[in-house]
Amino acid sequence: MIGKEVWDIVTGAFPKPRDEQKPDFVKNKAKWERNTAKIITWINISVDKTIQIELSKFDTTKDCWDHLKKIINKSNYAREYQLENDIKAARQKDSTIQQFYHEMTTLWEQLDMVDSTELLAFQPYADKRKRQKLF
Repeated sequence: MIGKEVWDIVTGAFPKPRDEQKPDFVKNKAKWERNTAKIITWINISVDKTIQIELSKFDTTKDCWDHLKKIINKSNYAREYQLENDIKAARQKDSTIQQFYHEMTTLWEQLDMVDSTELLAFQPYADKRKRQKLF
C-alpha cells in the first residue's frame, strides 16, 4: 500500500476531507473515497470470508486496519503460547543431535517472529528470552 501511495489513508494520517471551504475539497474528497474503496477491496481480497464479514461493519480503512491488528495480535499470542509449549515438550528421543538442534532452532526462530516488539524492547524480558534459548 505504500507503493500505491495510500498508506496515509490506511493509517488515518490522511483522513476524509470534511471542510467544504478548503480549496480542492471536492477533488480531495473524491480521491479519498476512491482510494478508500480500493483499499477495502484489496483487504477483503486478502482475508478469509469470516474476517470479511467482521470488516464490513467499518467505514474507514483505518478502522479495518486497526481491527486486523487486533486479530493478528490475538492470534500471535495463541501462536506464541503454542510455540512455548512445543519448546518445553521437545525431547531428543531417537533423533540425532543435528535433527534435534534443527527442530529447536526452528521453534525458537518461529517464536522470535511472533514475539512482541514492545516486550523485546524491555531489556529484562529480552535478556530472559535469550537465556531460555538452548543454542
